[in-house]
Amino acid sequence: MPVYRIADLNIKIVPESDFFENQLRNFQISDEHFDFEVNVTKADIEAERLVYTQRNNLADNIPVSVCESLAVYRKICRKILSDYSGILFHSAAVEYKGGAYLFSAPSGTGKTTHIRLWKKLLGDKMSVINGDKPLLRIVDDKIIVYGTPWMGKENYGSDKNAPLRAIFFLERAEKNSVCRADVKSVLSLIMAQTLRYCDRDNVSKLLLIVEKIISSSDIYILKCNMDISAAETAVSAIDSEYPHKSMC
Repeated sequence: MPVYRIADLNIKIVPESDFFENQLRNFQISDEHFDFEVNVTKADIEAERLVYTQRNNLADNIPVSVCESLAVYRKICRKILSDYSGILFHSAAVEYKGGAYLFSAPSGTGKTTHIRLWKKLLGDKMSVINGDKPLLRIVDDKIIVYGTPWMGKENYGSDKNAPLRAIFFLERAEKNSVCRADVKSVLSLIMAQTLRYCDRDNVSKLLLIVEKIISSSDIYILKCNMDISAAETAVSAIDSEYPHKSMC
């Protein structure tokens, strides 16, 4: 039975569709040991189809294989939150100088564009961890960012991981600028980009992880256009001998 290494965990998954099997392929390992197993039912897949079509204002013709993939990932995220101190964080994640940097924004705001700009600016000095749905886990008191098979439409990603250094929340603007996110807004910004839960136990665990993210990383608002100078603005905040401290 196939086992996949995701977020430093061995997960047993039996993909039903060729699409999902191919999506998982680069994460498959030969080890038969697994930390947990994920299975989905037809009801899980149908529930995912309803969520996806309503959220994206689509007709009901989303492929079953895509719904299967999303249903499995939702169950993985719940299990990792419950037992392994981790959350999904909707963002693009890149590695630079040994650290992970996240770019988060509503769909269509420019996460993928920012990956391309970083690649153009830095070349092989950076690498892409994940283009859409990385996992973040607390490991040895650090937040580690992990690549996952859920990489987004452009399929940017890998099985790499790196400790979280900073998060940039993107806002469209004609002129590029970067500033520290206001403390009062940070919680809502982060919560908007992860899965939410109703049961008290998982809500408490989620909030503890978010608190750790806020206390151990730099969080910026990056107002940016689609020019290479947008990447230069972000990198300058990272590389500055005196990190940018002004608040938005």
